[in-house]
Amino acid sequence: MPLKSASGVRLLQTDTFTATGAYTYNIPAGATRLFVDIIGGGGQGGGARGDAAGTARQGGCGAGGGGRWQGWVDVAALVASVGGTAIPGTVGAGGTGAGVGGSTADGTAGANGGLTSFGPYQAFGGGGGALGSNTADRCGGSGGGIMSSGLVGGTASVQGGRPSANTGSGGEGTGCGGGSGLTNTAGRSSEWGGAGGGGVPSAANGVGLNGGCSMWGASGGAAGGNINTGNTASAGGVGGLSGGHTDGSLSGGGALAGVSSGSAGSAGAAGDNNKCGGGGGGGAPNTAGTGGAGGAGGIPGGGGGGGGAGTTTGGNGGVGARGEVRIQAYR
Repeated sequence: MPLKSASGVRLLQTDTFTATGAYTYNIPAGATRLFVDIIGGGGQGGGARGDAAGTARQGGCGAGGGGRWQGWVDVAALVASVGGTAIPGTVGAGGTGAGVGGSTADGTAGANGGLTSFGPYQAFGGGGGALGSNTADRCGGSGGGIMSSGLVGGTASVQGGRPSANTGSGGEGTGCGGGSGLTNTAGRSSEWGGAGGGGVPSAANGVGLNGGCSMWGASGGAAGGNINTGNTASAGGVGGLSGGHTDGSLSGGGALAGVSSGSAGSAGAAGDNNKCGGGGGGGAPNTAGTGGAGGAGGIPGGGGGGGGAGTTTGGNGGVGARGEVRIQAYR
């Protein structure tokens, strides 16, 4: 978060909350305004299908990144709203506990990332990636916004977190989450919301698609690699790169897919004071064993990559990254 300053304004202290769950922020004595930066948790990538050679096996889809809210808060108004100087909040967890690769079966969809809040202000988590199957194009999870969560991917495009009104397209307004993209396309980009995750093609004929990029929010994870009925493997996609803002067809540029048979996708790059985390890379497929796991989302807020298709057992989806709250108090 960039340092904000003005003539006659003095920075009193800076606090950062990274532990997931509830926290309390105590406003420092003498503070008159706060600069607050809130980032939602990233979704978890979808688990891939595992099955016998000669069958179509899709990788899991990538997850959406967490949304972001940032702005000045008047202390007097905040105290009146909350009823005191102890401000409650929550740091959202990254999506986890789902996104399991299937054993001679479809995988399971990834879990959504959690809500992050500071008093009445909030940023929602990204949606989990769709499961890998053997039929129908599938899409990644959509990015979180400042009014609602991203959605879990499926067989039809899903809308980014509100206030976005776009399905299958980028979230251009403040706090709009990026859509998942159309099925079998890269995740869509976003400006302040989280970006969408990448999808996979039906019949597993083609590569896993890249995660979307967000300029200021967190980026989406890539889909895992696929295996078609001829037992030909196709690579997973590349995770979205935070600090970029490109159309879904040009997304990626971040964490790499698994590069050898059954290897895991790379983790998304960690953010800094200005950027959020990048999306995880897609897991590599494996024509002779278990598919590779999707890469974890980069801290804070990056969406996890989808698992790679496997023979008998598919790869697990990568976990989403936790959210974060950053507060500067000024006199």
